[in-house]
Amino acid sequence: MTLADRVEIGKVSVFGALQYRDSETTTAAGKKVSKDSLNPTFAVAYKPVENVSVYASHAQAYTKPVEVGTGYDNTGEILKPIKNKQNELGVKYENANILHSLAFFDLNQASYIKEATNTTIGQKYTQEGENRFKGIEYSLTGKVAEKWNLMGGVLYLNGKREKLTMGKENLEGKFATGTPKWNAVLAAEYEADKNTSFIGRANYVGESHVNDNGVKAPDYMTFDFGVKYKTAINHVPVTLNAMCYNAFDKNYWISRGTSVALGAPRTFMLSAQFDI
Repeated sequence: MTLADRVEIGKVSVFGALQYRDSETTTAAGKKVSKDSLNPTFAVAYKPVENVSVYASHAQAYTKPVEVGTGYDNTGEILKPIKNKQNELGVKYENANILHSLAFFDLNQASYIKEATNTTIGQKYTQEGENRFKGIEYSLTGKVAEKWNLMGGVLYLNGKREKLTMGKENLEGKFATGTPKWNAVLAAEYEADKNTSFIGRANYVGESHVNDNGVKAPDYMTFDFGVKYKTAINHVPVTLNAMCYNAFDKNYWISRGTSVALGAPRTFMLSAQFDI
């Protein structure tokens, strides 16, 4: 359940919301574990001039309870939720049909680690401290020429472990696993006519830490190409899309927490959207 309201006074806009949430997890044994919470969100925006907006926001939410899976000494244990907080400060600027956005943010997430034990299994899975992320994101979108649209952005993310208990000080300040420092995307769309458009996109993902011993997944770049066509079937508007992801069949690794997975190969996808 959410209660929300927005108030505008001259050049200032204020938004506030209060959400009641029951985060529930069902264990492998069928037991239900829940955490109910009230999560506030508020934001304020100010437009000093027509094409510039400055804003600040704050949001809170609890994570879901997590059950420890098999392969650990504490299999079946329920790890308590933690409160995530996100603060953001940004500015938006529009000029010549292009919207520029710059945001600074600071947020935290639950941190989970594998502890070595003197048992047959040999490891324990625990929620320990938190991952703290501080970053800067720039994005742009708009029409750069009569038939050309441009979209893109770059993200710098500095994620580190914090608030660890005594005995785990060696992890304090180490980079959060599975989180690349740099992400970037740049896409261009060419509108050949009112029904047909072509898109090309470049995606960059920087190197990321896989574990706390300095092992990293290397950076990579992939390219996507596609075409969109608008038509009608039995007088129903339809948009047909054909996309080719990772068009040059780049081999790359995706970092997922403390493990890696092979990235998707060249992939073709067809889809249709019916506007009924």
